[in-house]
Amino acid sequence: MKYAVRDVVVTSDVFGGHEYVILEITNEKPPEYRAIHKKNKKTYVIAEVQIAEKVGTVGEDSKWIKDPDVFYDVSAGKEYAEAMAYKMEDETDRQRWLALASLNPGDHIKIVHRGNLIRVKFCRINFHKPRFAFVGEWSGKTWNYPLDSIYLT
Repeated sequence: MKYAVRDVVVTSDVFGGHEYVILEITNEKPPEYRAIHKKNKKTYVIAEVQIAEKVGTVGEDSKWIKDPDVFYDVSAGKEYAEAMAYKMEDETDRQRWLALASLNPGDHIKIVHRGNLIRVKFCRINFHKPRFAFVGEWSGKTWNYPLDSIYLT
C-alpha cells in the first residue's frame, strides 16, 4: 500500500484534481481507499491509480477522520424516506421506502444481492445518490444499495 489512513491526497487532473483524506483501505489488490472529499465532505472510493500525490497527513484528532456515519442525521433520513414513499406511484417502491424510514443505523435488513438473499447492517439513507437508496455494511465493507434490492416479505 502506497498510502495510509489519514493521508491527504490529490487525484490526478484526469480525475478532477480534488483533495481527499483517506479514511480506510477498502481493498488491497487493486489498492482502493475510502476517502472524504475536503470540499463537499462526501465519501468516495478512489483507486490508487487515480491519486497523483500525497500532500500531507492529518492528525488523529482531526475532524476529517470522523466517519460520515457519525454526522448522519437519523431523523432527516427518515423524513426523506417518508417523503420519497409518498412520491412513488409503484406500491412496491412505496413499501421499500417506508421500510427504510423505519430503520435506525445498526438495524439489519434483508436484500437480494446477485440472486442471493443476504442480511446487511443498515448505515444511512443516501440523499445525494439517486441511483442508490441506502448504505449498508456487509462482509466488513460498506456498500451502496439500490432501492429495488430490498427484500419485502
